[in-house]
Amino acid sequence: MPTIVSTAFDAPLVPGATQRADRLNMALVYLGGGRLIKYSPTNGQINSNISISPITTGTVYADPYVLSVQNLGNAVPIAERYRLINWTMEGSSTNFTSRVMSNITFALSSLPSTCDFETGIAVTTGSINSNAVGVSIDATVTAVSLNTGQILWNKTLGLGFGTFSGGTACADHGRFATRMNDGFYYCWDLRTGNQLWKSESTNWPWDTFGAYWVSSAYGFLYDPTYAGLRAIDWNTGKVAWVFEAPTPYQYETPYQGQYSWFSGNIIADGKIYAYNLEHSPSAPLTRGWRLFGINATSGEGIWNITGSMAPGLVADGYLTACNYYDGYMYVFGKGLSATTVTAPDVVIAKGNGVVIKGTVLDQSPSQPGTPCVSKDSMTTQMEYLFMQHPIDGLNHNITMTGVPVTLTAIDENGSYINIGTTTTSAYYGTYEMAWTPPAESTYKIIASFAGDESYGSSGASTAIAVGPAPAETTVPEQPTPPDYTMTIIGMGLILLVAVALVGVLLYRKK
Repeated sequence: MPTIVSTAFDAPLVPGATQRADRLNMALVYLGGGRLIKYSPTNGQINSNISISPITTGTVYADPYVLSVQNLGNAVPIAERYRLINWTMEGSSTNFTSRVMSNITFALSSLPSTCDFETGIAVTTGSINSNAVGVSIDATVTAVSLNTGQILWNKTLGLGFGTFSGGTACADHGRFATRMNDGFYYCWDLRTGNQLWKSESTNWPWDTFGAYWVSSAYGFLYDPTYAGLRAIDWNTGKVAWVFEAPTPYQYETPYQGQYSWFSGNIIADGKIYAYNLEHSPSAPLTRGWRLFGINATSGEGIWNITGSMAPGLVADGYLTACNYYDGYMYVFGKGLSATTVTAPDVVIAKGNGVVIKGTVLDQSPSQPGTPCVSKDSMTTQMEYLFMQHPIDGLNHNITMTGVPVTLTAIDENGSYINIGTTTTSAYYGTYEMAWTPPAESTYKIIASFAGDESYGSSGASTAIAVGPAPAETTVPEQPTPPDYTMTIIGMGLILLVAVALVGVLLYRKK
């Protein structure tokens, strides 16, 4: 068995209690090479280094409890040669015998990776009979009790072909399923050995060849294939949903317009993180591969980013992933945000308006000071910042949006006034809003970003002082000027008559 890194509590149970006395007294544990070594998670200091001889390693099935298989040697008859030891990592005892809770004869030489610990049954597959080229044409399935160590049932399947890969075998929910060489999953009841179902095909032929990987959660068996990531119902063998990664261009791959899923995945918090890969990837790697965050129960895509990124550890709301495109490790999760707000620094007169403005910026270590953007714009923003993609998307058809900022005023009497909500610019991180204060007062202005699935919340405050309105200017009344209209008309008539007489006299002279 490989070495195992785990966590364990060192503090004992308080008498009469159901919780340990110190839930924070944790230890990082290395289990292997015949040693149990506990490290401080804060400084890496070794707290204890204990021999677990005669065993070398084990499988942590329910922290701090471990199952290990001891080989008594060839001098012991095969039926009694192997012992299944159930022991605990808890405490500081250096006497391994004091840690052992049970020690029984075991029918297998090692503990298989396919164990349903809740049901208490381990299961393993084998192959018998081969054709002319040495390929197995039959398979066996054996179930062994973890409580008694005895074989519960052993079946020769008689299907005419063997198992596809041990990496596709899974024991969970009292059932055992594995992909066979015909491309289908077969499932048996762990307690009885009764075959329950054979999976259906949803996209022949590409769903009949998958990765050497399988995972189980939420009542589903997750099967990454060349046609997509499939969720198979443990109860029926029916495909509940298929998540596909269509290629953007025709003939980008040979798999009927789909990127392949020859890869592993990680499941946490109701989500499955999976990525595109091939069995034997060419160099350079296929363009367009992505890492996806998918709703594990509905199959709905939540987010994705360019890169053939193998998901790694998940803890405290953060996911690690190694990108085969550039060799960097990325960490995904909720980032910190910072909100600012400013207003005029002078006293304004009542009735005048002001412009309140500020910023909401991302404070994540990888992109501090960049604009916070909406959930729908996150992929575009991250690929622009880290994957050298255009800021408007590969097809130049995306307009990013910012995040909402709520502005509130509090006057001198403690009364709250909702100024309104505005949206930041996704390209600059800025926002602005005009507001006319209703009365004389000193107002505290609060700008708040409530946060979302991408960012934590943040806020800031400033102040506005409003003084009295300016005094109203009175214009003195002016006297009404005399009306000379009739005088002007009379003078005009006299002038016309005079001109006419002059004209008559001149005419008579001639």
